[in-house]
Amino acid sequence: MKKQIAIAMSGVLLAASFSGCAKKATEVQAAYVPKSKYIDRECKLLEKDMEDVSYRLVSATKSQDSAHNRDVAMVVVGTVLFWPAYFVMLAGDEEEELARLKGEYQAIDEALVYNRCYAKGENGVDFIKNAQKKLQDEKASEDLQSDTIKENSESEMI
Repeated sequence: MKKQIAIAMSGVLLAASFSGCAKKATEVQAAYVPKSKYIDRECKLLEKDMEDVSYRLVSATKSQDSAHNRDVAMVVVGTVLFWPAYFVMLAGDEEEELARLKGEYQAIDEALVYNRCYAKGENGVDFIKNAQKKLQDEKASEDLQSDTIKENSESEMI
């Protein structure tokens, strides 16, 4: 009987701890942003807005997914090994920012369609792809700079 109660309590604790986890980025719903905010803008300005929002959206998506993965790992560690690990789950969730950016993206996309700014065959996904590439290029550049600094400091030690 005690074993069954212990198992039940563990299940309740595990379920409760997962409820505090950061959501996956795909689970975050877009916040409503009216397209009227963007509808009167010229195509060039809308394209610039879409580039900016797409870049921040890709970055926030990666951060949110990292927070989700970290929280899942902390639940396992906290449940199995060390309960204070649950306190690590309190930081890094960007759900509100991600929801806002998704809403901005949708509103700008609707304004671009409404104003017929897209070239034939073009859509908002192209902006996301460009933002992902830009983020990857920046990461590669940072990694290269980090490697160069390490090499220089190692050569100075010799």
